[in-house]
Amino acid sequence: MVIQLQPYDMMVQYVTGKDLSVADKLSRLQPSRFDEECSLEIEFHVLSVMKSIPVSDKKMGLILEENKRDPVMIELTLVIQKRTDKPPTPVFC
Repeated sequence: MVIQLQPYDMMVQYVTGKDLSVADKLSRLQPSRFDEECSLEIEFHVLSVMKSIPVSDKKMGLILEENKRDPVMIELTLVIQKRTDKPPTPVFC
């Protein structure tokens, strides 16, 4: 989402939790079974795509190792992990 919003100029304004009762309640929800199933489905899809790429296991290993060293891929991975760990709650004016 952060990458999708980069082309736009926006102003973010802090609003206290007591003024955002719905967002406050949603942020306190425990992960549901649906979230776990969705996560497994995504993981399965990623593995399926990786298996469908016509490269040998050795070449795929080299690709994965190079991705771990590539600064752009490292930054992208951090952005994605940060987004999935704790989703931001932006307020648009």
